[in-house]
Amino acid sequence: WREDCGCNSGRAGWNQKWRRPLRDALDWLRDQVALALEHVGGILFKDPWAARDAYIDVLLGGDPAREEFLKKHAAHPLSAEERVRALSVMEMARHAMLMFTSCGWFFDELSGIETVQCMQYAARVAELIESVGGEPVEPELVDRLSAAHSNIADEGDGRQVWQRRVRPAKIDSGKVAAHIAVRTLVEPDSARIIDVHGFRCEILDRAERRSGRARMVAATVIVRSVLTEASTRLCFAGLYLGDQHVTGGVRPTPAPPDLAAIVEELTSSLKTGDVFAAQRAIDRHFPG
Repeated sequence: WREDCGCNSGRAGWNQKWRRPLRDALDWLRDQVALALEHVGGILFKDPWAARDAYIDVLLGGDPAREEFLKKHAAHPLSAEERVRALSVMEMARHAMLMFTSCGWFFDELSGIETVQCMQYAARVAELIESVGGEPVEPELVDRLSAAHSNIADEGDGRQVWQRRVRPAKIDSGKVAAHIAVRTLVEPDSARIIDVHGFRCEILDRAERRSGRARMVAATVIVRSVLTEASTRLCFAGLYLGDQHVTGGVRPTPAPPDLAAIVEELTSSLKTGDVFAAQRAIDRHFPG
């Protein structure tokens, strides 16, 4: 990459030396992906590289194409757990290509939305490498990114950009469940199956209580990735007081007797119209 490329001809005074460290860090991560694809993918697929190339059919064709893809490329009939790992390997390889999207280098700032997007793809790669059984790679990746420096003093280096702009953008099942919690609070007739971008959420049970303008909802939900089929069972509770006033929490699902006791405490506190007791109960059972 030429540091004096035409797109930056008007910024001669700006430091353009962040591109090389960024590319070096992503090249290193790409090599970790290749190892995982060959080692883990080699167990699950007849030819993991051929599977990677054919994975575009799954992205374009949805569920029927996924079944045909696994039937054709899987090394053996896959269990449910193996399906998640196999599809996670494919998503890992896909994001390893996405992180090299050219606009990440075209503009002249490390903390710009285009370069940050490429780093967000890299963050997903790191997450998936670990999820399929690889060693954690994010710490070393961030160490390598720290050699890249922003042109904006307040943005700092690649480590600071990662902490401030990349890591907070991560979407996990807890954030999805929180979204579902708010949706069920403000849309009382929400469906039992709710699609949220790349997730499909199934509400298994739901308890509701009203008191004046206040409305409380507690539920158990299964959050399932459409792409990897990984699923997580969580429970949430939320209290809506009208306007923009919402409080609530998400946590792993406790044992059924404990969950029943939590729901009973939440509904009972609102039954008497004691909104503050309901808030305290949520804070106690859903810390943070």
